[in-house]
Amino acid sequence: ENSNMVEMFMGNKQNSSSNDVGSSRDVANGPKYGSIPLEMANNGYTFDLGLTVTNFGTDDNVPIINQTVSGPSGDIYSDVLNLGVLPSGSSVDTLYQTYSGAEFEVGQYDIDYNISIENEVDQDLTDNLISSSFNVTENILSLARTDQVSGNLVVNSFPRNAETDYTACIRLQDNFPYENPAIEGIHFAIEKADSSVESEYVQVQVFEWNDPWASIGGAWANITFNELDLIMEQDYICPDNSLNGQMVYLPFTMDNAPFQLEIFSNQRYLVCLQTLNPEVAFGYDNGIDYSSNYIYYDQPVTSINIDGTWYSGWNSSDAPSIGL
Repeated sequence: ENSNMVEMFMGNKQNSSSNDVGSSRDVANGPKYGSIPLEMANNGYTFDLGLTVTNFGTDDNVPIINQTVSGPSGDIYSDVLNLGVLPSGSSVDTLYQTYSGAEFEVGQYDIDYNISIENEVDQDLTDNLISSSFNVTENILSLARTDQVSGNLVVNSFPRNAETDYTACIRLQDNFPYENPAIEGIHFAIEKADSSVESEYVQVQVFEWNDPWASIGGAWANITFNELDLIMEQDYICPDNSLNGQMVYLPFTMDNAPFQLEIFSNQRYLVCLQTLNPEVAFGYDNGIDYSSNYIYYDQPVTSINIDGTWYSGWNSSDAPSIGL
């Protein structure tokens, strides 16, 4: 007996049963950040809830969505949506709703979309619960989530595909609630297949991203990187092979003294890690998906530069484990 056997569905499941509705994480809106400081969370932080639902069954069905947001003290939001009759083979976007108003506390928050069928039993429940999570932190802002046990950013993926050089970036643009908002350091992780990261060099770069575009406009080709004004660079040399794949913290310094990089609300920034060794990979959290956010908000979430060409990011790795 093979205890490691798994059951897999190959192909398109459309019309394989009569009553079957569902969705997937890549078409479900999630949080804007995987980790957000408490003061930011409690000063106007909002995100829009909603997802695309598909009727895979042969019968016309009425999908029901129970969407909730829960945190350390229990549910802070709950609503039930009736999507009306959805014909077989069709998809529908839910009524997107802006979530706001909670008094957040430090800890993990879960966003759940639980899909069912009115007056019917769904015959495939594997795609009926779509979930994501984010963490409210003391002072770390990141697209990646925070590990509740270690307190470090989650890092579980190290994509790579460069021949000469590789840069991984996050877009930073928000309305900061602080009197003098500033970044005082950066968390990240590097990895090599042979673990030999000792003496590897990484340059942290922060740019004002002043290109004139306002949105993606439906195509990544509309995004340009012609007006990147460098406002901060910080060198990192990995001291030890034991740090392979581990989160590290690099404080910003200027003239060997601690330095806080002032940032401004609504200014668009690009925060990057660059390596000139194609064997070096940067850490990502592949457990959070920003695909729907990217389309819905019509804004870049991340970008990568591989051998001189800019891309929107890696497939299946949406959240660089870069913490500010």
